[in-house]
Amino acid sequence: MASAVQEPALRIRSLSSRASVVNLEASIPVKRYYRSGIEMERVANVYYSEGNLEHAFILYSKFITLFLEKLPQHPSYKESTKEEKAKRKEKLKVVLTKAEEVKKKLEDRFVREYDVWLATEEKRKAVERERQMREEEEKRIQRQKEEEEKERRRIENEERAERGEEERRMKQEEKTDPPPPPPPPSTQPPTYTDAVASEGFVVPFDRGPEAEDTASVLPIAQGMAGLSLSGPAPSAPAYFDTGLQPLSNAYQNESSMIGEEVQRPAIDRSTKPPPLYQSGPSFDRDQPVAMPTFDRSAKPPDRLNSITSLEDLDPESTIDGLRRIFVPGDLMREFERIAMSNTLKNIETCGILAGKLRGKAFYITHVLVPKQEGTTDSCTTLNEEDLFEYQDGHDLITLGWIHTHPTQTSFLSSVDLHTHCGYQLMMDEAIAIVCAPKHRQIGIYNLTRPYGLRFVSSCRQTGFHPHPKDPKLFQDCAHVTVEASTPVIVHDFRFR
Repeated sequence: MASAVQEPALRIRSLSSRASVVNLEASIPVKRYYRSGIEMERVANVYYSEGNLEHAFILYSKFITLFLEKLPQHPSYKESTKEEKAKRKEKLKVVLTKAEEVKKKLEDRFVREYDVWLATEEKRKAVERERQMREEEEKRIQRQKEEEEKERRRIENEERAERGEEERRMKQEEKTDPPPPPPPPSTQPPTYTDAVASEGFVVPFDRGPEAEDTASVLPIAQGMAGLSLSGPAPSAPAYFDTGLQPLSNAYQNESSMIGEEVQRPAIDRSTKPPPLYQSGPSFDRDQPVAMPTFDRSAKPPDRLNSITSLEDLDPESTIDGLRRIFVPGDLMREFERIAMSNTLKNIETCGILAGKLRGKAFYITHVLVPKQEGTTDSCTTLNEEDLFEYQDGHDLITLGWIHTHPTQTSFLSSVDLHTHCGYQLMMDEAIAIVCAPKHRQIGIYNLTRPYGLRFVSSCRQTGFHPHPKDPKLFQDCAHVTVEASTPVIVHDFRFR
């Protein structure tokens, strides 16, 4: 089921509420906020040109919230010159006009999308109603079949019970009824056949009552009754030729075959009958079947180790809600090279990471090294206006910062955490790169969200001070990809 589309007014309010979340930190100079606002507008313009109106509207609205509501509450806001305030006011008018233009386009698009969703939803509901009706009909038919089956079984059980009852009744009647009386004795005089059979003799041939000689039957009957017989005994019936060999001859022939070898028909068993089906392939059972072979030495390529260009990654994807940042592979090496003179003196060097937005990914293209003052564990930038002018001329967005730890390992100190907090509050994707040449370590970090960002932004201590280590306040960046084949432009303002 497709997700519901909110009404156009609700969607506009939702975007506006996201834009209203702007935290103002007194420790961040007003000029830094102004620069962040300028870059915020620049990113919004890129989104607008690409048709990503939602993100453009959010950034335009966030700019308005920052300069119209939040920034006037900054403790140092009154220290701004009239010229600076006039520039901000003029920029605010431009952004307000753009925000209203984007809002109107969004409202029109949201109305169209909502109408399409309503029509689609109505069709979906109609289909759902039809599906429910079909299911109800199928259930009704199933219930009817079950009831019919239940009735059929009930009738079968009743018939089976009736048959069993009938069988029990018949058995009971057989037990109670007396046996039938014996048949009455015959009053007819015995015939010759009956008389002979009564004495246990076998009658060889019955000629029938019509051919029976009553004259000869009477003497036999009388003789069987104990009278003397004067006439000759009845002769045996005549022999009929049936064409069968006498049984004695058959026994003689059978006994004559004992001891002689019986001649059986010859059968050639070396030839096998043809197979029942001739359409399939023939197989020789005496030969082993050849199994297919596989080259298991060739393994599939490792996708994670094959990333050699930007084309191997989807730049449109996000990591934990953050847009990807692509870092040139030569960036850290080039920065360590130009910072070597300070590193040999145990002095930190810092620079600004700048680049462009393409689609939904950021690409760092420049390292800007401003004029600065450094110590063994700190670095302060000077004349930032030079950086701003260069960035405006090249349409560059600030994506983070980079600095060295000449004597220490790669990590974010308490001062580093507060410095980076200002960058990350202005842009969620902002990163901090720390190079530790002595220990050959390079780290790319950001504050954990939401805990680390919230904790550091609410901390009012300055200078080096302890921070809890659990939960973690910073972490290795997961949304950063180092691209080895991409060059970087290093612009050093220190010697100009």
